[in-house]
Parts: sequence; C-alpha cells; structure tokens
Amino acid sequence: MTENSNALRVERIKAELKALKTDHDQLEQNLPPHGLKPGHLQRIEELEDLIREKEKDLAIIDPTLK
Repeated sequence: MTENSNALRVERIKAELKALKTDHDQLEQNLPPHGLKPGHLQRIEELEDLIREKEKDLAIIDPTLK
C-alpha cells in the first residue's frame, strides 16, 4: 500500500474508533441504577471488543499510534 492509502486508512479507523468510544461511554453513563439488563451489558462488551480490534488494526498499520 502507498503512504497515502495508509494515511486514509488510519483516519478512517480513527473515526470509527472515536464513534465506538462515544457509543460505549454513552451506554456506561446510562446504566440503569437497578437491575442491569443483559442486552445492555452485552452491547458494552461488544463495543469493547470492537474498540480493541480497531486499536490492533491501528497498531498494525502504524506501531507508533495508540
């Protein structure tokens, strides 16, 4: 891949990562005070997995990024 395509890919992944983190933070802020629903917890875990995957993708493209 060329340097330009890598830069575009990094920017795309960063944007996806930002959106995932925003969704995750909103879900955590809106945890019900009593009785966490399984679907809510499952979605938080799914977002955490997706965030880790995107961070790994960034590290593969550019190890200096975190």
